[in-house]
This record gives sequence, C-alpha cells and structure tokens, in this order.
Amino acid sequence: MRVGIIGLGLIGGSLAKALRARGCAKYITSFGRNEAALKLALADGVIDYYSLVVDESFADLDYVFICTPVSEIVSFAKKLLPFLAERTVVTDVGSTKAKVCAEMESLPLKFIGGHPMAGSEKTGCTASRADLFEGTRYILTPGKNIPGEDVDAFGELVKKLGAEPVIMPPEIHDSVAAAVSHAPHVAASALVRAAKFLDTRPDERYTQKLAATGFKDTTRIAGGSPEMWTAICLSNRKHIMDAINALHQELATFMVFLAGENEAALLKYFKEAKEYRDGFE
Repeated sequence: MRVGIIGLGLIGGSLAKALRARGCAKYITSFGRNEAALKLALADGVIDYYSLVVDESFADLDYVFICTPVSEIVSFAKKLLPFLAERTVVTDVGSTKAKVCAEMESLPLKFIGGHPMAGSEKTGCTASRADLFEGTRYILTPGKNIPGEDVDAFGELVKKLGAEPVIMPPEIHDSVAAAVSHAPHVAASALVRAAKFLDTRPDERYTQKLAATGFKDTTRIAGGSPEMWTAICLSNRKHIMDAINALHQELATFMVFLAGENEAALLKYFKEAKEYRDGFE
C-alpha cells in the first residue's frame, strides 16, 4: 500500500509510524513545512520521501491523510486534485467534520472524513508514537459518493492501527465532540486561568507546587497547541457554545446548592455524575 501524509506532526507522524510498524504501507511520502522534522523522519525510516510542496509525489497512492489544522484541510485537498489517482481515497484527521465534509462533497475525489480519538498535549513529529491509536476509537464520516467497499477497506486499515472504527453522521460527531472533547479543553484552560487569577503569591509559586496529580490530569489538555484549538473552536462554534451553556447551567446549579449548604443536593449531584461517568466504555 502506498500512502501520502500532509502534515507530519503528532497525528501525521504517529500514522506514519503505526503504518510502518504494522507493515501496512510499503511506501510513505509526506508534505510538511518543517524540513528539519521531515529529514529526521526520513533518516529514521518513518517515511520514504518528502516534499515541501504538494506535487507529483502524491500521485499513484492508495490513501492520502490530511493532518493539518481544520481550517486548511479543504485547501490542501484542492491542491492534491491534479495528482490523485482514480483509486486514491483522501481522508483527514480533523476534530470537526460537518463543514469539512460538506465542502469536500463538491470536489471530484473519494473522501472519508476521519477523526482518531487520540492525541497528546505534546505537539510535533518528535512526540509521535506508533501506538498512539491503540485501544482508541476512530470516527469515520464517509462522503455520500464513496463506494461502500472503500469505506469497509478503510475501516479494516483503522483496525490494523489498533483502533475501533465508528461510523457516524458529521453533525452528530460535531455535537458529541463538542461535549466530550472541545468544551472540556475550554474548561481545562479556564481552570488554569482561574488558578492563575486566584494566585495571590505568584512569586512564591505556591499554586504550581501544590497542583497535584488530580489538577494536572484534569488540565493536561490545556497544554495543547493554541493555534490548533483556536481553529477547532471556530470550526465548531455552535456546538461548543451549546456545550459551554450546558456547563454554565450545571455550575450555576452547583453554586445554588453550595451557597445554601444543601448537603443532600450536593451528594445527589456528585452521585449522578459518578453514575454516568462509570458508564463510559
């Protein structure tokens, strides 16, 4: 199998390493803007070729993964058009799907929207890992015009990466992702900012010293790329605003219980949250 990767960062690099480690690809070519990272990946055998422009090196491929910020996915797909083989399936790894999928429908290519539910607060190819997708879910939002056998084949490839493919409509994906991924990132950033605001002795670094495992785990994702998360939030604005409104209502309810020292209501609040959380797979 011959594969192209646009953007050799954390996800793109991990895809290349996973495909290589599992014997799924005999040839991997990549586009990127950081030539030093591309040279290192080439020297390490992660990729077989790289280019600093989208060109004929992306011809005669089975799959092309576009691993760029959401705002750049469609523009890169358009750049690929002159070079794509008839059999080539184009996919992405964007965290939002509805807008991208709608725009891809107008392009003459075979597109399967993708979102691996895996990541790290670290960025760049140096942070990539061959096992990043192990035990995760990989969301697929196939285009209307793509043959079912191509979707099935891509699902099998996802399984070889160690992930579970889950097919769903783009709008449903974006609504759920806002609730379980995008709004939590905003909340984690807000918690860090609140801690900074409440830090009355910043020179003593008491807050940083006392931030134990719980706070660090809860806010780990706030260490992600600010540029990437800005693009994600703008591309899924409505659903994220809905999720934040729901969070605001929950916090307002909790404040009422706490202000009234309503022990029974507080206990019920935490119990209901625990019961729902314990049902996560």
